[in-house]
Amino acid sequence: MKERFRVMSKKKTVGKCALCKKKNIELRNSHIVPRLVYQRIKSHPNTRFRNIFSIKDIYQDGEKKPMLCAECEKFFNNYETTYILYFQLFTMN
Repeated sequence: MKERFRVMSKKKTVGKCALCKKKNIELRNSHIVPRLVYQRIKSHPNTRFRNIFSIKDIYQDGEKKPMLCAECEKFFNNYETTYILYFQLFTMN
């Protein structure tokens, strides 16, 4: 099996973007599930996020993987921000 990315240091991962398919580009740690979902779940008491393959691993705000380049991460972030604003507008009133 081909390795999709390689770790350059603790913070930088270079590989192929899962969305735009650019190669040899720095990948950002992207949420597997949007942050909005985690924030909603965290609002309930005694909630924890765990790794399904290693139940002892606890995540602060959901699992992240190096998947998207900065440009694609920004693309998703813009839609998530817009959705959050509409979500708050219609659920808070």
